[in-house]
Amino acid sequence: MGTKKEKKEKTNLYAFIQPQAEAALRMAKTARFDEGGIANMLGAFACELFLKIILDSDESDMTEGHDLKVLFGKVCEKFPIAKEQILSIYEERKGPNYLILRSNITMVCSRIPEWITARQEFEIKLDRDRLVFINLRYFYEKPGILRFDDFVIEFAEVLKEFIYSNPNEYKLLW
Repeated sequence: MGTKKEKKEKTNLYAFIQPQAEAALRMAKTARFDEGGIANMLGAFACELFLKIILDSDESDMTEGHDLKVLFGKVCEKFPIAKEQILSIYEERKGPNYLILRSNITMVCSRIPEWITARQEFEIKLDRDRLVFINLRYFYEKPGILRFDDFVIEFAEVLKEFIYSNPNEYKLLW
């Protein structure tokens, strides 16, 4: 568990991290229509911070890394009910009976159109955008086509809603 001093230091860290996650999401939403790259980088950063708030809510050591799929997998391992709740929020935001063509996400066309659900879309986009924060921070070093569709901003909004709906479990300070 740690000493009182360690707990106080961690609480102070949360007091710093939570507003940063909120600010990154707010800036991402503001920039999304003007600067797609920076908006998605900030959205991915917000996702990372929200996932780490969830992961480290039990007084454990601070989690490291930028891979959103790995961080989300750790959340699902540590808090199995969280995956269902987060995916349910994502589905609710998409609306009832939501379907999308897989080719709209993967950019790979097939002869037979394949319709997928919001949950399947979430998994595909999370896999595709897992390293957006890293890739966009250093995009000038790796020229190529950057494709944006605001998934990470939407994911950050879902994570924020999830955390706000469970304030006692995740020691919210805001």
